[in-house]
Amino acid sequence: MTIGMIQHSITPLGVANVVIDNPSKKNAMSFDMWKQLLDVVGQLSENQATRIIVIQGYGDEAFCSGADVSQFSEVRTESNSAHFDELTRLTTQQISKSTKPTIAAIRGYCLGGGLNLALSCDIRIAASDAKFSLPPARLGIAYPGYALANLVNTVGEQAAKYLLFTARRINASNALQIGLVTRVIDADSFAAEVDGLAYDIAVNAPLSIKAAKVGLGLLRVSNGPLEDPEFVGLVEECYTSDDYKEGTTAFKEKRGPIFKGR
Repeated sequence: MTIGMIQHSITPLGVANVVIDNPSKKNAMSFDMWKQLLDVVGQLSENQATRIIVIQGYGDEAFCSGADVSQFSEVRTESNSAHFDELTRLTTQQISKSTKPTIAAIRGYCLGGGLNLALSCDIRIAASDAKFSLPPARLGIAYPGYALANLVNTVGEQAAKYLLFTARRINASNALQIGLVTRVIDADSFAAEVDGLAYDIAVNAPLSIKAAKVGLGLLRVSNGPLEDPEFVGLVEECYTSDDYKEGTTAFKEKRGPIFKGR
């Protein structure tokens, strides 16, 4: 029997590629795979060599078709469903709160828990063949509260109701219209475009990106000015960093900067 797993690698430039590898089940996530993903993202987030994390599904058929429904009789029973939901919450929170920028590179099916996983990423890029759906109403289960918050924060209440009440699948163009994804790219050039996007982010100043990510996260929950000590400290760190000196020097010398993240 084929057992799914989470694969990962990191390039010399610092692009960490995380692959949901369970193609026989359209890259559905087993309980063990959620645990693996939690550990992998945690390790990559702490790794100084990591500049960006790209999450994608194995092959072209699916990004992730959600939780492995065949395990529901074991891991989503009345007595332990809360434990399963807590694991998925911790995993997606690990992604959203990572200090590294994250991309969900979506080809094919992106369903249920797989969609919530994608929503936890900073940027969602979809191939033109991507398909999205939230099927809890077809399974008789409820979408967890934290996942509802991710969904509504991204697409708004009306679009969230449509997706959850109907359980209909929408295509990449529809997903772009409601703000579910950032860009839609032709399937034939998808891999190259994702690589190019990851490169553009990886060569930028890591401290600047970290400050931007933390600041934007704080703005989501605050209506006032950004006076949070962590954010203020990150801004000060940027201006006292070697990368700031390198950026201004490179600009004067009309060359590309080489940032070190310090």
